[in-house]
Parts: sequence; structure tokens; C-alpha cells
Amino acid sequence: MENDKEKQGLFFEEFMFFFMGLRKCHCRHMVGRIKRKYPKDSPDKLAARLVQAQAALSFTAGVLAKVQSGLSAGNSTLRLIGIAGRTIIISRMHVSLILKIALIYGKDIDAQERIPEILAVIAATVPALILTGSGANRGGTVEETGIINYATSGVAGGATAYILGRAAIMYYKRQAKEVEAKTAKQK
Repeated sequence: MENDKEKQGLFFEEFMFFFMGLRKCHCRHMVGRIKRKYPKDSPDKLAARLVQAQAALSFTAGVLAKVQSGLSAGNSTLRLIGIAGRTIIISRMHVSLILKIALIYGKDIDAQERIPEILAVIAATVPALILTGSGANRGGTVEETGIINYATSGVAGGATAYILGRAAIMYYKRQAKEVEAKTAKQK
């Protein structure tokens, strides 16, 4: 029988699925796939591979967020929809990365322990959200808004993924060492 204190609540699960589009089965699938593709890699190396891939994806998302921001500059309704969309997409990508890293280190991504970690990732994503799509746009083309705005937006997305990913690796690696030391003491 499932221990309710150790599993995330139904509300939280539904919220993550419906409002953020987070699918934990996808996280599990991707971790299984990377483990099969690189069977000799350590957890640290596997997690680093995920971080590199996510940083590139988040860079792309940052650039696309800037494009959307430029296209909706004259319409406040479209701008608000864009902000909401950026918030969901970028937060979901970063939460997904953290959950994949947790899986690599043998953590249960359904445990309540993940809730504060997920909330911390969402809060840490806010600076990237401010930079992606930020700046006053008068038009939507690269020439009109300047390549530097697109680069800044992309770098903000990619750097945030990299920083969060590396922090997660250190966090879960430290937890794994603590468990290992505790187990060794008990023997």
C-alpha cells in the first residue's frame, strides 16, 4: 500500500500535468534512453549530458520567446499570453531537467521531497523569464530589435538551465554520498 506522506498529492500531480504540461513518464523514458545509450557512463556523466542538451534547448526557447515578444509588442493581450506561455514552457523545461537528474541519482520523482525542489526551480527560473523577451520592441524583426536582444534572451534561457542543472548534480551527488556514508557506518 502506498504511503500517502511519501507520495505527492493528487492536486500537485494534476497541477503539474495540466498547467505545466509536465509528464513524468517522459522524464522516466528519457532517463532510461540515455542510460541505454551510454551504459558505461557514471551518474555524473549522464546528468552532465542532460544538462548540455537542456542548455541548448533552453537557449533556443529563449530566442523564440524574444521572437514572440517582438511579435506581440503592440498588443497587450498577446503580450500577456506570451508572458504566461514563456513562464510555463521555460519552467517546465527546467523542472523536467531536475526530475531527470533526480532519477539518474536514484530518487523517487513522485516523493513529496521533490515538491520543494520543483518550487525552488520555478522560483530560480524567474530571472531568466525576465530576460527572455524583455526589452521594448517596436517591431518583430531581428534588424528592428537588434541581434543583441535575441542573444541575451537565448543566453538567459541556456545559462539558467546550465546553472540549475549543475546545482542539481551537486545536490543529488551530495545526497548520494551521505546515504553511502550512512550505509557504510551501519555495517
